[in-house]
Amino acid sequence: MVMRLLAVGLGRWRLGALLALGAAGFAPNAAAEDDAESSPDAQGTAAAQAQLAVDTPAPVLDPPPTEEAVRSDPGALLLAGKVGGIVPLNGLDPFVTGGIEVGWIFAGTEQRIAALLDVTYTAPHASGTASDPRIAGSAFGWEIAQKELILQPTFLYRYTALGPLVPFAGIGPRIYFLETVGEGSANGVKFSESQEQSTRFGAGLPLGAEYALGPGGLMAELLVEWAPLNHRVTRDASLLSTSLFAGYRARF
Repeated sequence: MVMRLLAVGLGRWRLGALLALGAAGFAPNAAAEDDAESSPDAQGTAAAQAQLAVDTPAPVLDPPPTEEAVRSDPGALLLAGKVGGIVPLNGLDPFVTGGIEVGWIFAGTEQRIAALLDVTYTAPHASGTASDPRIAGSAFGWEIAQKELILQPTFLYRYTALGPLVPFAGIGPRIYFLETVGEGSANGVKFSESQEQSTRFGAGLPLGAEYALGPGGLMAELLVEWAPLNHRVTRDASLLSTSLFAGYRARF
């Protein structure tokens, strides 16, 4: 009986010792955590994080254009007339040229993006003398007229941030309806006239500027154009040329 009581007492003593040791180990850790949380550095870091969350704005997306904004930047009809001169780089002489434009400025683009159809006409000439042993005296005179009716759908960009001055640049395909007319004479006798027609496709690059005046603007334009040309009289040549225009482009 005595031995049993001693064993029970010893077990209770061991259990109490273990509980005491656990409590002693937990208390310093809890105190350390409480000290860390209450330290000035920790409080300053938490305050900075909270302030950063308040100061950082949420991302703002651009709202879609309102109906009023679209009405304030509407589309516009373009009508233009222009005259100038063409300088062919294929051996033909400089000549007068002229054209008209019909187009549209797209709404909501600050009057910057437009599409138009350009129609121009010109007929540069060339003349000279040549020799052929089949002709009496060998020498004969010749003259060529290259008639060109050209359509160009153009995508146009207008830079409208300079007030009344609006530079522009465009690009588009050119469709050439061509007729080459050749004439010649030797010893006062004219040869029969030759004609050849064809359709060619090329490209054009208009560069220029408008200056606001009235419902539109005065316009100056430099055009660089190219297309292949291979007629019997011209042989393998091209329609590479530059043109300079002056005119008026109205907006409605």
